[in-house]
Amino acid sequence: MAKILKQTPTQALSEKYTIKYIPTGYKTLFPKSPYRRITVQGKHYAEAQVRDITLQEEIDMRSEKLHGTGMDVEKPELTIGILFPIFKRRVMDKPTIWQNGSKTTHRYISMMNKIMTNKVIGKDYHYSDFTVDGYIELFGNPERVNTCLTDLTQLQRIGNWAREQIDDNRLAYKISAKPMKIPKPQETDINPLSKAQLKALFGHPDIPEISKLIFRLYLLTGCRISELCRPDFAWIQLDKDKEIAHIKNKGHKGNHDKKLKIGFTKAVHQPLLKEINDYFKYELKHEGSDIYPIPIGSGKIYARLVRARQILGWDNPENPKYFTTHDFRDTAGTYLYNELKDILAVQEQLGHRDPKTTIRKYVDYADKNRVESANSLAQIF
Repeated sequence: MAKILKQTPTQALSEKYTIKYIPTGYKTLFPKSPYRRITVQGKHYAEAQVRDITLQEEIDMRSEKLHGTGMDVEKPELTIGILFPIFKRRVMDKPTIWQNGSKTTHRYISMMNKIMTNKVIGKDYHYSDFTVDGYIELFGNPERVNTCLTDLTQLQRIGNWAREQIDDNRLAYKISAKPMKIPKPQETDINPLSKAQLKALFGHPDIPEISKLIFRLYLLTGCRISELCRPDFAWIQLDKDKEIAHIKNKGHKGNHDKKLKIGFTKAVHQPLLKEINDYFKYELKHEGSDIYPIPIGSGKIYARLVRARQILGWDNPENPKYFTTHDFRDTAGTYLYNELKDILAVQEQLGHRDPKTTIRKYVDYADKNRVESANSLAQIF
């Protein structure tokens, strides 16, 4: 079986390790001396390589024993206790392969830990036994729309990767079940704040001014909560010659390198951003306040919103005035469309890839609109 050989003094200085192993087919081609050697950098990577090579050697040994018997090598079902660590080692621990942000990485790790520590499932659970309904029954929240869809999508991607590894003989296991059919996300109803709600929110004396400034920035930009709190120095770049902001990762999820352009005026937006920055810089002595707009996590932003709801008496989800941070985005899109009647302008402001999304969410073509259309045609012709 594959093993790490003793380091030479030179290798010890450079953290290099030599692995002795038998490549596929070499035992037949070179029966007297089938062993080969490879040198890798880093002990962690060397140990991972040994585990992977050993799995392949076991496959080769079984195949050789059954050669000529007419029997296929029976591979065992892949368990999550084997799959998850291998996926993390071969994919997530390699920056050249795993090109995802820290939040996505954290979601994958949390999902895998949650499944592995579950009393009903555990490490010996076969990946083939996962079903959409079964997963939702165990981990879902019946009060939430699209519950568990992120988990299921991640689980599906891990399984698809495993199937590719099995097809390439890089995993000595099998997955009997076909890929799960993940349900499409359901669009939730938008909940724009009314003018009376906005007046009460921004006019209440007990709501801190800094909270009102942050809420206003949400309304003016149409950003999601994560987009205003990204710990990223390239979050926003202001064009000195134009009143334009280039915002990284805002919308256009298919292309994370593309920055979205929105209007960011010198009369309103830029002074508001400076006022927020100054508060954290001078009032709270917060480092990084000059780097990105709101130098605190989204959890603290949400805590400010919860406090505002409590002050207003709107903190019960059953209350029709209850609102979330995403409702600021819906408010921006709704008022912008009602003012301009330009769906493309709303699409660009919110960063929707497809205008159909914007139309479904923000265009309410009621009877009033139909009557106005009829009157307009009557005046034209």
